[in-house]
Amino acid sequence: MQIDMFIALMLISFAFKFLYGALVLMRARNEVLVREQNSGWVKTLIKDKL
Repeated sequence: MQIDMFIALMLISFAFKFLYGALVLMRARNEVLVREQNSGWVKTLIKDKL
């Protein structure tokens, strides 16, 4: 295997793993917000964002 192709493969591999991790964290955040949507801290968070 040529070194140029190997470097590109490793770069794409790490980028995909980073993307997967970011998407898992975003999904977990959304799940917590949906479950806790009637609690005070979520209402305060939304009010501060607007």
